[in-house]
Amino acid sequence: MTKSIYISKKSNIKGSSFMIPFLVIFFSIIVGFVILFDESRPDYYTFLPLLPFCFALTCLLLINIFKDFLKKLPYFLVISLYMVRNVVTPLLMRFGDYYGAFTLLYNSNVNRAIALMIYETFVVFGFLFFLNRKTIHYSRTFKVRVSLSKKKIHLFGFFLFILIAFCIVALVLVPEIKGHYKTIFDDEGIVKGFITSEMFIVGNIDRILFTLFTVIFNFLKIYISVWLICFIGKKFNNTMISIILSVVIILAQFLFMSASDSFTLITVAILCIVMYKIYKKKRKNVFLLLVTIMFIGPIVMYIFRSETFSSSVFQTLSYMFQAYFPGVSNIAGVYNTNNPNKLSTLFFDFYEMIPFRNTLFGLSGDKLAIVYTRSNMALSHIIPCVGQAYHYIGAIFAPIVPCIFVYTANKCQAIYRDQNNIWKYVSSLLLCIYAAITPIMYNFTIFGSIFLITILPMLILSNCSGNIFTFDKITK
Repeated sequence: MTKSIYISKKSNIKGSSFMIPFLVIFFSIIVGFVILFDESRPDYYTFLPLLPFCFALTCLLLINIFKDFLKKLPYFLVISLYMVRNVVTPLLMRFGDYYGAFTLLYNSNVNRAIALMIYETFVVFGFLFFLNRKTIHYSRTFKVRVSLSKKKIHLFGFFLFILIAFCIVALVLVPEIKGHYKTIFDDEGIVKGFITSEMFIVGNIDRILFTLFTVIFNFLKIYISVWLICFIGKKFNNTMISIILSVVIILAQFLFMSASDSFTLITVAILCIVMYKIYKKKRKNVFLLLVTIMFIGPIVMYIFRSETFSSSVFQTLSYMFQAYFPGVSNIAGVYNTNNPNKLSTLFFDFYEMIPFRNTLFGLSGDKLAIVYTRSNMALSHIIPCVGQAYHYIGAIFAPIVPCIFVYTANKCQAIYRDQNNIWKYVSSLLLCIYAAITPIMYNFTIFGSIFLITILPMLILSNCSGNIFTFDKITK
């Protein structure tokens, strides 16, 4: 049986859908005026109000991108994150005394950063506008040979069993692995004490086991949690008991947090989406619970991990938002970067993506992020995606890189949206989320590393899973 889906070109925004872009534009304009009339604003931030003002103008000119954007995960993530960077972060900077990690700020580099951010936003949103006007037509086939499915499901289960057994053995042989994970209740001082692979000797068996465990555990944690949620939903017939137990499984992710808080939050988001997709008859209750989780999680993380940044709440938020959603000061730091050998840093930007690179090759050199933070006398920070692209291909072509990730996320949505196989759905969803958030939160080096270490193994494993563990069987 083949199912075809057709999406027409009509792009009129009607009814309640109009309120969202209207509120976004109105809020952006208000923020622009709040910053504009701030007399304490440093001279180098003279043109900072242009960020929210131009964001509002871009949304007004390309209002079509808001059509059904709540149903399109890539659109929702891209628009939301660019709004956080261009509107919310400047607002928090205004009330946080413009506090941030990058202090080598001058009129020249800040103004160039603001111009690049405005240009990038317009190009990326224009690309979303172009994608939204395209007619999307795709199909999927449900016909699968039963014998092949059984072979695949056995192979998939065998692989998972081997990986779980390996993790148990590695944990026994290298007890230091436990130091790589903390709970949400650990304070910032303890969090900074994470054990990493760099603490082991290169080529040592302990380092190899440590690295393999951290790589495998990332996607095993997702797979096992998804399986438990599906099993509970089927066992208790999708009742409130199963919903409560599923929420407990989702909250348990905050007990196994690595140095990357974002991966934990993304894992929670995936489990929430899976849970929402399973409980079709109780979606209102599930939606309220999941929204609560997504708001409470980051707030609790902030409460337990923010004490060492600053005594001021807004200064802390200004610092954190510029770090996680690289703001003007971080992008301005790109123009301070002194890098006489771009070929070398470009090589090590790609070299950084390779799993077990030090054990296999043992090469040493600086990636661009190291040169970037060293030139700005800052701690280890993520170089913004558009900043990394600008450094190598210039300002005019820099937005091409974010657009590639946006296109990838949009294609992934077309793959997973009607995917019946749960493992393939989860794997494609993870790829979609990372591709959508990379233009703001990461860069192509970090994305490539995550893809090769976590996403690619999940995609390979999911293709060995057959068609037995599916959504239609769980929801029944």
